Amino acid sequence: MGNVITKQSYKERQLIIYQEKVMFLQQKGWLSPIIQKQNTSDYQNLTDVEKEIIIEANSILKDLKSKSVKLALVWCKQNQSKLKQRQSTFQSNLVFQEYIENLKEDQWKALEYIRNFTNLLQQEWREKAFGCMLLAKQTKKPSNYQIYFEDQQWEQLIRQFKIELYEVYCYPMESPLLGAIKCGISTLKTQYCDQLKAIRCPICTTEMQELSKELLTTQKLGSTWICRISGELMDENNPPMMLPNHQVYSQKALQQMSDQMKEEVYCPITKEKFKFNQCIRVYLT
Repeated sequence: MGNVITKQSYKERQLIIYQEKVMFLQQKGWLSPIIQKQNTSDYQNLTDVEKEIIIEANSILKDLKSKSVKLALVWCKQNQSKLKQRQSTFQSNLVFQEYIENLKEDQWKALEYIRNFTNLLQQEWREKAFGCMLLAKQTKKPSNYQIYFEDQQWEQLIRQFKIELYEVYCYPMESPLLGAIKCGISTLKTQYCDQLKAIRCPICTTEMQELSKELLTTQKLGSTWICRISGELMDENNPPMMLPNHQVYSQKALQQMSDQMKEEVYCPITKEKFKFNQCIRVYLT
């Protein structure tokens, strides 16, 4: 009875899976899908703290995408001690970016703004701010200053916020969901998955190869044999057959090929042709 999945245990597993999904989405900063499920039972299973984090983070991301740092600065103030402990530059980056946006409109407005935050900026940042002010009206700026006036800086702030959110709330370095998926992939991946594409091998699909390319291959002492032509399992009912060039395929695949090619078989690896009666049965041990 220990292996029987009861209705209660099934619900508990589903809850764990959902929480892992939420953690993965939080880590990646993809919070909109979670917000859209506010009225579902899955969302209601989250703790109040998790809900607050999701809603707040989603609001900050929307604010940054609209080129505003107001909510992000409030978040930095709330988590100032943790950010300071990490020696984070996120708050300084926010202040500097807002200074640049003011600088595009009015230099005096930008100067007044930056004076209110001089205690947050180190000498290096002050020098950059002064240099940007001198070059603000020029159409062609030096490349090391031009980057501060480009919209890509907002994208960098968004990426940095996601990292800071992840660090401040002590999320694991890798989400449990991604870790579980990688464990499953590692048990299936072999050294041949990058070289050959078996029809029935899940790791040989384009999507899985992208996920598994940095994972180690499994060292298996014994394994199932899959035909590289048909994708079918090779066993006593469909034994493996070896060609004279030492390539191995299933009997059914070679027999079907032989029927179509007048007693000849074709090796897709070496492009050679052989007589079907030249094939030798291989016995699995």
